[in-house]
Amino acid sequence: MTDTVGRLIDTGQSPAGGSRIATFRACPFSFALSYRMGVPDLPSFDQAEGTVLHAGLGHHYARRRGASVDADLASPEDAIRETARIVLAESRHRIDPEKIIRTLHRYIEHYRIV
Repeated sequence: MTDTVGRLIDTGQSPAGGSRIATFRACPFSFALSYRMGVPDLPSFDQAEGTVLHAGLGHHYARRRGASVDADLASPEDAIRETARIVLAESRHRIDPEKIIRTLHRYIEHYRIV
């Protein structure tokens, strides 16, 4: 994390997320390797983009529910940029943070989430 970016929220994997269920249904052995034995699996490009978007959403909702008083919390846009940088370092997927930021803003506007 750079000095210009505030604190990031850990939006890690959900213990009961849909991708876990889909993995199990597609291949129980792959599920066992990933979720029971801890063998790391590199995310697909779409999963990496989803991770970056969810970082922005997590920061947006944290601010919406009152965490905006937490002065060191990164803005949703900064969280997206920093998470995209981290994803690049960990998986080599080059995510366009500005595209994800535009997607976040369209999502917020569509659902009128202020």
